[in-house]
Amino acid sequence: MESVIHYETRIDGNVMILSIVGELNSQDVPEFNDQMRAMLDQSKNIIIDVKKLEYICSAGMGSILASFNSAKAAGGNIVLINMTGNVRKVFDFVGFGKFMKIADSLEEAISLF
Repeated sequence: MESVIHYETRIDGNVMILSIVGELNSQDVPEFNDQMRAMLDQSKNIIIDVKKLEYICSAGMGSILASFNSAKAAGGNIVLINMTGNVRKVFDFVGFGKFMKIADSLEEAISLF
């Protein structure tokens, strides 16, 4: 099965920004974990832009949670931005907003660090 996810990364000051495009299926989680580990090696503060994320599986949610815990343990943080539609419903349903910051814009997310 062909991967239907792509990543775009950039740096804004001391914050790394990861934009996820497509669907984060269970087959893509190992690659996503590698991507997050590499980013956490460069910066302990990461913004994950999910505006173009169309679907996320439970393993993908677990991977984001594990990355969040790693960032927090290193004294950093992960903030999610641009959450819409079904992806927002999934994150709200599992209660990520109770412990993880979710911002509406890049500017707002940067101000949270």
